[in-house]
Amino acid sequence: MKLITAMIMRNEADRYLTEVLKEANRYSDKIVILDDNSTDNSIEIAEKLKAKVYTHNDESLFWKEEHTLREYLWREILPREVETGDWILALDCDEILGEQFRISKDILLRQENVNTYFFQIWEAWGARNQIRIDGTWNPAGKHTPMLTRFLPQVNYQFPSIGLHCGRLPMNAQGPAIPSGCSVLHLGWANPDEHADKINKYTEMDKNPHPTMKAHYESMLKEPETVEWFL
Repeated sequence: MKLITAMIMRNEADRYLTEVLKEANRYSDKIVILDDNSTDNSIEIAEKLKAKVYTHNDESLFWKEEHTLREYLWREILPREVETGDWILALDCDEILGEQFRISKDILLRQENVNTYFFQIWEAWGARNQIRIDGTWNPAGKHTPMLTRFLPQVNYQFPSIGLHCGRLPMNAQGPAIPSGCSVLHLGWANPDEHADKINKYTEMDKNPHPTMKAHYESMLKEPETVEWFL
């Protein structure tokens, strides 16, 4: 059984891509990336760091049809790169796994009666060592399925919604249990990016689910943070 880290990428060269891929190489047997028409040198960086990069010929789709991108990755690309029973870790280009995963990896992958694992998401806010803990940002409520066993007989599908379709297919197989591992999400670590990110989310998601609407509104509120180090 191998561990394949799978990612969607667009214009990540000047953010955390190098750090994330160097870290992923420590625990991955292979890194597979679907590039969403990057216009910077993200592909060059990824390939230098041993990632296998695929592209598609359409316009950038992430903000319009994220589910289309993810289904293409799972249906067309990953079957070429994995074997039955291999594990797929669905990681974003601004996420770093904690030390606990490297310690626990072999034990997690050897479990015969588990097919999917949840990870706890820690949201860096304003600095990489500040974790936001108020409302929907609280790590206690952010358990996300990220690691699943690849089963070729499954017709992997994502919900047909523009944003927030999930990183794993909605029919990823169970049983699914907590992994006991955490992930540091650096997407909000740089305060200079906040205004553009908030505008992008509210502009592209015109009719958000009530939970996401509350989450968007909280982006504009004074955060409650604690100091935390990966």
